[in-house]
Amino acid sequence: MRPRFSFFSLFLLLSLTGCSENIPPSTATGSENESSETTEPVFESTEFSVLIYNVENIFDIDEVALFRDYKQALDTKSGYGPLQFRTKLLNLVEVIKTIDEGKGPDLILFQEFEGDQTPNANLNVEEIRLDPDRPKVADLLLGDVPESYRDLPAYVWTWMALDDAGLDYPYVVSSDYVPPPSADDGPVHANATFSRFPITSTQSHVLQKARSILEATIQIGEFQLTTFNNHWKSGASRQDTEQIRVQNAGVLRSRLDELLQADRYHDVIVGGDLNSHYNQNRIFPDWDQTGVNDVLGSQGVETGLFDQQKADLYNLWFELPLEERGSELYRNTWGTLMQILLTPGLYDEHGIQYIDQSFKVVRIPDLNENPVTGAPFRWMGVEEGTGYSDHFPLLARYRTVNGQKAKPMPLDNPSRSLAVPDTQTVVDLSLVDLSQAKAFSDYQTRNDFEQVSSLGQFVRLEGLVLNGDQLQIESQIGPIDLWIPNREFRNQFKADYETGEDVIVYGQVGWYRGNWQVVLSDPAWLK
Repeated sequence: MRPRFSFFSLFLLLSLTGCSENIPPSTATGSENESSETTEPVFESTEFSVLIYNVENIFDIDEVALFRDYKQALDTKSGYGPLQFRTKLLNLVEVIKTIDEGKGPDLILFQEFEGDQTPNANLNVEEIRLDPDRPKVADLLLGDVPESYRDLPAYVWTWMALDDAGLDYPYVVSSDYVPPPSADDGPVHANATFSRFPITSTQSHVLQKARSILEATIQIGEFQLTTFNNHWKSGASRQDTEQIRVQNAGVLRSRLDELLQADRYHDVIVGGDLNSHYNQNRIFPDWDQTGVNDVLGSQGVETGLFDQQKADLYNLWFELPLEERGSELYRNTWGTLMQILLTPGLYDEHGIQYIDQSFKVVRIPDLNENPVTGAPFRWMGVEEGTGYSDHFPLLARYRTVNGQKAKPMPLDNPSRSLAVPDTQTVVDLSLVDLSQAKAFSDYQTRNDFEQVSSLGQFVRLEGLVLNGDQLQIESQIGPIDLWIPNREFRNQFKADYETGEDVIVYGQVGWYRGNWQVVLSDPAWLK
């Protein structure tokens, strides 16, 4: 299949062919120290890191979007334009720069870039990339954005923002994307892979009602690594959407079988947002089959990878203690929708090798982690925007090795058990120290309250219940929306408190589609 390159095609091709005339030192002639003896070259191992990151809706600013929240022409509170886009990009750069002492990961599998809804065949992004006078993204998005930039896809803007910060990714590819008529007719997003190593070929694998899987072949020294960048159909807890994920998993499994039947030790990383938990078939035992476990073959027996009769994908979630398995928090329960799965080739002594016990969830206190609940500090489009993503990224490290193929590498405390937990980790919010809450009376005016700096803050709110279509608390600065995520708790609150009753609640300041609110997440937060 002919390699498909993104907007870095010229640079990539020059990188692959530009050194063809160089003469290796071992073949040079005319030296005074000529010798008939040949010396084997010394193998130097390369270590590198791979990040898996769902960026939560990085949309461009061409004013065409299939999601309502990301159209620019809304009201001033909840619009999405250059200023919000600027914040979103700069916040993403902040997260990336925390990795590898500011250098950033060497390879990134991104999910949830907006698929370009206004593709322009005449757009010369290579010219923009090579322009020495290109303005920095932080400056460009503060003013009137030139039309030549406004039409750029979201992943190109992301590359520019990273480049501005000194994070160099010369090889970037995006999955194929054809804009559907509406969000109900097809995927809104596309995946993109950023690399410091040459990407020599790519394929897009079309899925049913989900984003195309982006396959990339990456040259790392003398070895090749294949990555599969995934974003399956959403709705992890719904059986009807699981049938779609079964199809999504089947497409990936078929392609993996092609590669692994040709070479069982082909080096493959499967990563992305699978919209499934690593133990999906245990959480939902009554379902006929699940995509990630029953079709794809994700499993947790690390020592079984070299048994030809057993599953050939090891899920790195099994490296962490149960209480640390979580990449997103939904209704106080940790999910593991973001995943990294490895083939046996990553565990032998030849080619690309996983660095044992290097898997981690990228939780950064005072940055992308909520200080009260520990949840990801998700994106909110209020004012100029704030937050990062509703998913924590996943990180793992690898190296090149030049030993014996199919020989198992030594493992520290490998996972051997066939037993898989049938539960998820629940956050006990009743243990939150209520004394740390800010007194709501400290807000002198509504404007003081409605500031980006207040978002996520833990507050103590006293007032009178206004029990209408929208729960509210009448405070000293006027009515404040009260949101209770748990439906049962919400209904119980409405039954227990009549309009005009005094109440004290503890909660976090939130914002949803133009409305500020206090979020009451646990019955223990009600006094």
